[in-house]
Amino acid sequence: MREVVVQLPKLHDGQRRVLAEAKRYNVLACGRRWGKTTLLEDLAVNVAIDGKRVGWFAPNYALLEEAYGRIRKTLGDVVSTAAQSPHPRLELVTGGAVEFWTLEDPYKPARGRAYHLVIVDEAAFAKRLEVAWEESIGPTLTDYQGSAWFASTPKGRNYFHRLWVRGQGEDPEWRSWQMPTSTNPHLAPEELDARRRTMTRAAYRQEYEAEFEDADGNVFRSQVLEDAFALRGPEEPQDDRRYVAGVDLARTQDFTDVRILDVTDEPGRLVYHDRWRGDTWAVTVDRVAGALERYRALARVDATGVGDPPYQSLHVRSTRR
Repeated sequence: MREVVVQLPKLHDGQRRVLAEAKRYNVLACGRRWGKTTLLEDLAVNVAIDGKRVGWFAPNYALLEEAYGRIRKTLGDVVSTAAQSPHPRLELVTGGAVEFWTLEDPYKPARGRAYHLVIVDEAAFAKRLEVAWEESIGPTLTDYQGSAWFASTPKGRNYFHRLWVRGQGEDPEWRSWQMPTSTNPHLAPEELDARRRTMTRAAYRQEYEAEFEDADGNVFRSQVLEDAFALRGPEEPQDDRRYVAGVDLARTQDFTDVRILDVTDEPGRLVYHDRWRGDTWAVTVDRVAGALERYRALARVDATGVGDPPYQSLHVRSTRR
């Protein structure tokens, strides 16, 4: 293999810590200007120079173009082929490659590809990250038993947040970090103080402290999240307990997801989780309604894009109880 040398930015202590603690699947929640992009590009460049293949994923094409341009400039003469069609990619003289994919259609990216490393940049902003990961991106790691990185500023309690919670648990293949902007030593503390004074408390916590916020601006810290959303085993409903449910209705290509929490005490606890796809609406309604009736749970139903009939059927079932 041809020996090559490229100039990469020096990593700060927080970035080096993340690399030292990394496992196979890694989830990095970080504040703005922490140095996420520098870390990800360091990973991609080093793996590609080593003659291996990297898949870089981002929510939209604009973000891909920025990453493509920066990595191409960093690699310089090490790039043997720089192509934009049918998708951006960089082939290296070492035999390695970096291929870039948008997540605007979660079912399409990188099908048929095999990677040693995949990177999902700004993962919290990918609208269908769960589908993209489970049906498109994850399988590309099978051949080489590759590794994955999800990195982003948080954006509420979406699938990125669920992956982050998994990295806080006991799965030996997953690791996650919460890195506030203040852990970047190259930023002036007085600048962060100025931002804190001019932003709402919730916005600053999310954008600069890498905290997970719900729609009401309530912060979800790591231990609370782990306790609330880790299912330690289904629990039988109790008459003296209060339950709420979140229901995501889906078409046949996606998953219907039902989660029921015991909210009698703070914080809540996940006591029931069911997830499936492919059934008729009649079967789906019966399955969802059965779980809600069993726990006497008040439910918030997300039926976006599936139409009114299944939602109305559940509404009628609930009002008859």
